[in-house]
Amino acid sequence: MNPDSEHLISKAISGPFAKHLSISVVEAKTGHAVLEMPIVKIHKEIDGKVSYGAIVALADTTIGIGARTVMGKGEESATLELQVIQLEQTSASHLISKSIIRREDDVLIAGTVTVSDEHGNEIAIGQGTFAVFQANQSPTHTKTSASG
Repeated sequence: MNPDSEHLISKAISGPFAKHLSISVVEAKTGHAVLEMPIVKIHKEIDGKVSYGAIVALADTTIGIGARTVMGKGEESATLELQVIQLEQTSASHLISKSIIRREDDVLIAGTVTVSDEHGNEIAIGQGTFAVFQANQSPTHTKTSASG
């Protein structure tokens, strides 16, 4: 992982959204990220189960941090597509999320994610695609390989 990736990860994880949800990076290496999120009242539904929205937020952030491990200077990313399947409900006190990332080309990064509870039980699985663009451009102005 290059120093530019480390800066991108630090910038992303220190943002207000990740801070609000108490998401933190456990490990980030080229093509791989592990994040954790302690579960408190804001993450729970009325029945005490962890909200699907909290699980999706953790999964998206984990793929996003993983994406930054394969990005370089001046690059930013944005979620294009995300699919998260909840395998079971949980009342866990802590969630851990792991992503595996591959850089498809100059403008696309794809990743898979697994979210588990503190006992190692898989709670959700997912996949996502991120657009890569120069920091001084909007992702809507990025030419993708699909558009020729």
